[in-house]
Amino acid sequence: MDNIYDILNISNDSLESKIELAIKETKESLNNITYERMCKVYSQYVFNYLRKNHVVSRIINTKDIGASYEHHFVLIPIDGKEYYLVDLTYKQFNNKDYYKELYDKGYEKISSLDFAMYYSIVTNDTTNKSLSDVFSKNIMRR
Repeated sequence: MDNIYDILNISNDSLESKIELAIKETKESLNNITYERMCKVYSQYVFNYLRKNHVVSRIINTKDIGASYEHHFVLIPIDGKEYYLVDLTYKQFNNKDYYKELYDKGYEKISSLDFAMYYSIVTNDTTNKSLSDVFSKNIMRR
């Protein structure tokens, strides 16, 4: 066990399987709701399912990290350098060139460099913040 997040995974379930389950349950719960302009709702549902399954995660609001455009998504730490980004509403930005898995599955493993591109796509702005800074700055802790 290399890091604290492995230690917290007491049941030793695959992190990806927990993410996929949270996405499945969210989609089932919100099956009649469009994903456009509903990032706050979708992110909250995913976050609640992850929390129920003891997955360390945070809801991130782009306004909290300096963007003028508000968008919500979920970050899940893997090892402090890489994270899973969950955004079931990413399709509204019509950009699957960079994040095909995010577009198709609703989540993708990313690094800080990848995050800068994602941030640019969803906010039309730039950032030089690392993912660990973004993850720790989040003010919507539950």
